[in-house]
Amino acid sequence: MRVAIEATVLRFRPTGVGHYLRALVDALVAQGGAEYLLHVWGWRDPGAALARWDSAIERRITRLPIRLADLLHLRLGLPVDAWAGWPDVYHVPDAFGPPTLRARLVLTVHDLIPWVLPEIVPEASTAHPMRAGYLRYAPPSLSRVAAIIAISESTRRDLLERFAVPPERVAVVPYGVDPHFRPLSPAERAPVLARYGLGEQPYLLFVGRIELRKNVARLLDAFARLRRQGLPHRLVLVGSAGNAEPVAALYAKAAALGPAVALLDYVAHDELPALYSGAAAFVWPSLYEGFGLPPLEALACGAPVVTSDVASLPEVVGDAALLIDPTSVEAIAAAVERLLGDAALRATLRARGLERARRFTWAAAARATREVYRRAAG
Repeated sequence: MRVAIEATVLRFRPTGVGHYLRALVDALVAQGGAEYLLHVWGWRDPGAALARWDSAIERRITRLPIRLADLLHLRLGLPVDAWAGWPDVYHVPDAFGPPTLRARLVLTVHDLIPWVLPEIVPEASTAHPMRAGYLRYAPPSLSRVAAIIAISESTRRDLLERFAVPPERVAVVPYGVDPHFRPLSPAERAPVLARYGLGEQPYLLFVGRIELRKNVARLLDAFARLRRQGLPHRLVLVGSAGNAEPVAALYAKAAALGPAVALLDYVAHDELPALYSGAAAFVWPSLYEGFGLPPLEALACGAPVVTSDVASLPEVVGDAALLIDPTSVEAIAAAVERLLGDAALRATLRARGLERARRFTWAAAARATREVYRRAAG
């Protein structure tokens, strides 16, 4: 079986889908069982971005400017078979793909944010010309796919509720957790913490894109309330800024709290275990997630977790975290206060979290993905 994977996302700084695809391809290559090819859109050669697989995977480049490639890819259904080497299966790992292919098309759908939360994601508004095209041309591609990979039961439900997709075509394949996410000793994490100026002061941690959907505003309000009550901890926000203009207000709110809030921007993947391991609590009150990998990474590092009781998050963390109503500042603050004040609860959640995280591996995700390819290819 010959499988082409659309890998343009790997050209960019790895976050979200980029981490997903890199970890999945690593596991697929390790397991064998198919011939893989990476197909990249764009004018420039991706170079080092794909070098890790040079000896194992062929690559093809469609040399078009990214915006033109997007237009042809989504709207006109440019046949990519010739560029991708005439595969049996063509896997688009992020949302929606071209409607005309000789190969059987497999899509990974991570979430349905533009349809579930259009009012809180301004970029998803139909008034935005690029997103309007996405909203218009993406759904028809779903009717032409051989198989869809949903990363959670929650995402699968969202798909089936909003689109006329045959249920038997949608398989749930959860993310895995990279093995380097593990509890680090104080000595192991000290160099990273020192690099970011965290030192010995206890801190609460958030990791994710700074945007409205992540509910950072309510997190800051809850933290401010706890500080007024005497909380000595800092709040560490790790993540780059979203595109929406209202994000500027989030940064202003953070700045008003002074040095109690540390804004670290993007942090390299291999440094995150130190930040997770050193956190007094990981607090993630997101309003919607297709999966929610950061809470799972935090569990794998032994951090006690407070997260939302919505969308996919309860199925990801199970009974290993405190679940809260993300729309309630009071609930967020109360859960953090409870966690920090109860050593026995922290120990229980730590043990549950380590066990929970061991259930999610990229090897299992790759095996399940290969089975999707096999069924899609007939």
